[in-house]
Amino acid sequence: MSVAGKSLRPVYTSGEAVRATKHLLLVSYFFPPVNVVGSHRWLRIAQYAAERGWSFDVVMVHPTAGSSVDPASTMSVDMDKLAELPRGVNIYQVSDRTSWLYEAQRSIWQLLRPIVRRRSAPSTELRTTLSSGGPGRETKGEAEDDGEGRSPRRAAYLTRLHYGEFRRWARDAARVATRILHERRPDIIASSGPPHSAHEAARQIATRTGIPWVMDMRDPWGAPENTPADFAGPAWTRVTGMLERRCVEEAKLVLLNTEAARRELASRYPDRAGRFITVMNGADPLRLELPVSRSPRFTIAYAGNIYVGRDPTVFFTALARVVRDLSLTPEQIGADFLGGGDYARDIVLSAASEAGIAPFVTHTPRQTHREALAFLSRAPMLLNLPQHHHLAIPAKVFEYVQMPSWLLVLAETGSATELLLRDSAADVLDPGDVDGIAERLRCRFLQHARGERPSPVNANGRFDRDRQSQILLDALATLS
Repeated sequence: MSVAGKSLRPVYTSGEAVRATKHLLLVSYFFPPVNVVGSHRWLRIAQYAAERGWSFDVVMVHPTAGSSVDPASTMSVDMDKLAELPRGVNIYQVSDRTSWLYEAQRSIWQLLRPIVRRRSAPSTELRTTLSSGGPGRETKGEAEDDGEGRSPRRAAYLTRLHYGEFRRWARDAARVATRILHERRPDIIASSGPPHSAHEAARQIATRTGIPWVMDMRDPWGAPENTPADFAGPAWTRVTGMLERRCVEEAKLVLLNTEAARRELASRYPDRAGRFITVMNGADPLRLELPVSRSPRFTIAYAGNIYVGRDPTVFFTALARVVRDLSLTPEQIGADFLGGGDYARDIVLSAASEAGIAPFVTHTPRQTHREALAFLSRAPMLLNLPQHHHLAIPAKVFEYVQMPSWLLVLAETGSATELLLRDSAADVLDPGDVDGIAERLRCRFLQHARGERPSPVNANGRFDRDRQSQILLDALATLS
């Protein structure tokens, strides 16, 4: 449905709710049928909320009308996802085609960029001084350009473009949502981001109506580790900080999907810390027939791409030590990687070769989600590599904990993943602890050789998504 259209009929409705007593208006850029990670959280929440009498109106992006956020992401459309919605969900869509002004400025920048980069590039002498760490480190040449075209002025320019589109979609989404609530007033307004334009849209609606607003930050907005590299600079920090603070101060409740993210936000807004709660994504039941028996080979499996700090080098060093100490063969032990393309394959196989264990390591290109789960279910041990984003938990972890496998998790102390699995049955080690990783691999290999088999880390259900959803729904009950 376009903003200009007169009809308020939803583009999709899952049918009339059977026992709905409460109603929620959700603004979330991503929601089914867009099939990306960001859409799954509220799909699952809606399923549990419906059991407690909630119905939903959802305002989302139009999946085929362009996206100023990420054109590729909205191309992932799975109409079958709509069948998973509970009854009582109505979906409205707001297009997000980039504005003519945005497109014009981007086109002009593409023409001028080579000229700007040549003019702003530091001289050879200056580059030498900078690389040596001499007094030139504070000179104008470095301050204006880092040699890759990333200057404060360019970052400020990109920030202005980004937030211009941000405000436009927020305004359009708020306009549609306001028309919806005139027909069906909700008990609660909720927003889910990123993209964080959903929060600004919900803030505008809540300000006009006085309806309680719940802000769900799936990823922290203003955290330094989430700053896009091309936008990093004073302008991004200033504008993002202003928008985030305004939303945090006006929201009745702020949800974070990891405890590390909640702690980070509380440290920046100590006067609002009482409004912040952790509602993790959680583990869903596996719709998979698990193997009755496994191969005698001790396989350590990893599923997913290799990026943002996920370096297997230390793990391979530890594995090589175990192979040498126990005189093992590739038929007895090995590491199998699945996911990513040529880039991931080259990193994995090159690192394995450098560690001297190339015959013990395999890489398989990306497969379907169901095939990836089957791949994981066959392995006695599952590996989680460290990542740059310490406030986030990789989605795969909530699948790992459902498998009857040992978990080897490389995560820094205090990171979201370490906090999640602290005091669990998972083996959580510092990413640089070669000795500790080797000791755990040796121990688990010997247990496997003796015929021991592990239980799922989530055998007691502590990480179940329904438990997390109950935390949210209990909190909503205090507001509505």
